Amino acid sequence: MKKLILVLTVLTGLAFAIPARAQWGYQFSGLEYNWLMRNSSMLHDTYVQLEGEASFHPIWVNLTPGLELDFSSGQLTRYFLQEQINIPGDSHSAVVARLNHTEYKDWDVGVNAVNLYFTQRFKNLDWALGAAYISTNVGYHRDPLRFEEDLYQVRMLYSVAYDRTFNKNRSRFKIGAEDFTDFENYGYDQLGPFVELGWQVTDRTYLMAKGDFRIVGVGTATPHLERETYLLGMEWKNLPKKPKAATDK
Repeated sequence: MKKLILVLTVLTGLAFAIPARAQWGYQFSGLEYNWLMRNSSMLHDTYVQLEGEASFHPIWVNLTPGLELDFSSGQLTRYFLQEQINIPGDSHSAVVARLNHTEYKDWDVGVNAVNLYFTQRFKNLDWALGAAYISTNVGYHRDPLRFEEDLYQVRMLYSVAYDRTFNKNRSRFKIGAEDFTDFENYGYDQLGPFVELGWQVTDRTYLMAKGDFRIVGVGTATPHLERETYLLGMEWKNLPKKPKAATDK
């Protein structure tokens, strides 16, 4: 945990030590709304996720809070706060630090995770690689900043996907595998293939459908499908308005 905190501190120090041409200022960057359904031997609930992105500097300070509610029971289940540092001079790359909190109210258990990873997005390839420090806190399900020294894990984070756009870049097909999302961290032995379909309705609005499948027991037991997640989402970007075309007087 101390090493992760040290890395985050160094990155923050570099953010303010290195000058940048862009000016500081607040801008609401976008909003994402997701409806999803998780199915397993224990889960058959529907959830609502909401993310909002705000930028105080286009390179150094880009914050994203996220909130998830169990729509079936009306309970809060997950939330996070994320900071993204975009690599200067490279529009494809970024370093992401995120604090995640998960609540299991019925068991009075909370799970907190510090995620730190490097990500790149190209025309046909998205990938990310990093590490997570995850603490399970028995008896403290509401505390997002508690990290028990006895019940913790350090896990590798990975995500890789083939991304293809067509129909004049309005439609998207994406297939890959990952062991984490913005809201969740998965286990060591879980392989997570996923498929995503998207449609760029307007320059600001993007609709998507995603299927995520958790396969466990790969290499350690009999592989089997543990959980299915189906998601419908909408992303809205706060792009600047296009200037009106000049008209002849």
